[in-house]
Amino acid sequence: MRVLGPTGTADAATANSVALYPNPATATVRLSGLTAPALAFYDATGRLARTASRTADGTYDVRGLAPGLYAMRAGGRGVGRLVVE
Repeated sequence: MRVLGPTGTADAATANSVALYPNPATATVRLSGLTAPALAFYDATGRLARTASRTADGTYDVRGLAPGLYAMRAGGRGVGRLVVE
């Protein structure tokens, strides 16, 4: 997976090492290759839509997010984009 930062350029620290699934998502998502205590979800305008904490089973809850495309950040780094249905 090629990870793009907020400027549309590849983030060398996470490129080809982070997988996000399922994508599109409806309830929860899981990251592989990165353990983050929380994920921040940004909408298409760049506004912070929500922050989700990592649960005991290693997932992040996306319920309550409006359907759409979100950019995600963890620990100040871009980790990918997510479609919420």
